Amino acid sequence: MINLQKIKENDWANKKVSIIGAGITGLGAARLAQYLKMDVLLSDINLKNINLQENDTFDYECGHSERILKSD
Repeated sequence: MINLQKIKENDWANKKVSIIGAGITGLGAARLAQYLKMDVLLSDINLKNINLQENDTFDYECGHSERILKSD
C-alpha cells in the first residue's frame, strides 16, 4: 500500500511529468501526480476512449509530441 502522507512530504507541486500510455496504469499514475499537484501530461500513441473522470484536470494528447520531453 502506498503511504500518500509520506509521498506528500516531498515537494512535488508544479513539477512537470509526462506519462506515456493511457491504460489503467497510466491513468492511475496521472491521477496520483495530479493529487500531488504536479503539472501532468498523459500521452498515448493511439486514439482511444480513455475513462476520464470529472475531476481529472491533467492534459491529454494523442500521439507523442515534443511536450513529453519538457518534463522534470
